[in-house]
Amino acid sequence: MAHHVFITGGGTGIGLATARALAPTGARFTLVGRDGARTASAAEEFENAQGVSCDVADEASVAAAFTAARDRYGPIDILINNAGITPSAPLDRMDLSMWNQTLAINLTGAFLCSRAALEDMYHKKWGRIVNVASIAGLQGAAYISAYCASSTA
Repeated sequence: MAHHVFITGGGTGIGLATARALAPTGARFTLVGRDGARTASAAEEFENAQGVSCDVADEASVAAAFTAARDRYGPIDILINNAGITPSAPLDRMDLSMWNQTLAINLTGAFLCSRAALEDMYHKKWGRIVNVASIAGLQGAAYISAYCASSTA
């Protein structure tokens, strides 16, 4: 049976490229993203995929996305935590809300999604969680201090 892959930030960029790379395996995909229309459009590219709107920083939104995923394709086998944002501002002009939003999406989102996927993986005694990170976690860069801090995990 083909694996059910849940990809955050799945409507564009690395998330969509990951789905394209895994498509030849026959995987079933739940692609999630904040822009539900874009994510749904991206899912149309695949034979067995759905796009689901999800704010990974919101626990209720994550729970709803995982429910929709399971309802359509069953238990989650593979979780790709890819959702992330990179706001840009010098540290001395970055406000706390920008810092908190970056950490909420880039870190808390991975926590919430990982926690939501674990039940399926425990039950099957198999699963994979892949956390997409950035070189910015190893070597900082100007104007993206919150992103660099969130990429170290």
